[in-house]
Amino acid sequence: EIYTLSLHDALPISQQYIPFKMEEVTFDYHLLKPLSAITDKVRVLLVAAKKEAIMDFVKLIQQAGLSTKLVDVNSFALINCFEVNGSAEETSALALINLEFKLVNINIIQAQTPYFTRDISLSEDVSTLYYSQANQIEQPIEEIKPLLKNLIRELRLSIDYFESEFEHQVDKIYLSGEGAKSASMLGFFNETLGREVLGWNPLSNLNIDTSHVDVNELKKDAPILALACGLALRR
Repeated sequence: EIYTLSLHDALPISQQYIPFKMEEVTFDYHLLKPLSAITDKVRVLLVAAKKEAIMDFVKLIQQAGLSTKLVDVNSFALINCFEVNGSAEETSALALINLEFKLVNINIIQAQTPYFTRDISLSEDVSTLYYSQANQIEQPIEEIKPLLKNLIRELRLSIDYFESEFEHQVDKIYLSGEGAKSASMLGFFNETLGREVLGWNPLSNLNIDTSHVDVNELKKDAPILALACGLALRR
């Protein structure tokens, strides 16, 4: 059975979940799959962003002498990159966490389908910590714990919500971003989240022209390129 949803039908649904006036936002949606075989309800993936925020990015790109072909969301870019360069054979629920200096993005997917996504803003102290870790300025684990206390709590809440709502266990977490460049950071998240936490290479299945890049430097910086690669891989 093919499910369809017109823009006219999607608008009132969207208004329930978007905390802004509809004329202030650009939104899009994608139908996923029925909730079950015995219901006519279908999961709908909804994405919205304020027009002002989008135009700020468009103007920035124009100032660089480029034109904008499309606008994507961090979550989808990360998932796209993982599908190509991560563990494609994974069918169980897993979390993709991208650790940047000021923003952490968590996505929970199963069989390449997104079920949960959330952005978590970081305090200035945590941003400074990530910067230090990414630049190999190691700090004792006891200094790290207090700064990341709130972030760990929010990540746990997000995972617990998914497991309660969808009745699937998240067994593995894959880290990327600046925070994933440090082995001690990977170990810390493995310890505090109580799940297997792994790093992954966003460039692993891409053909790299080694005549134009320093392969060693590229390998070192690979974790921070997940979003950029995901956007470039968008079909």
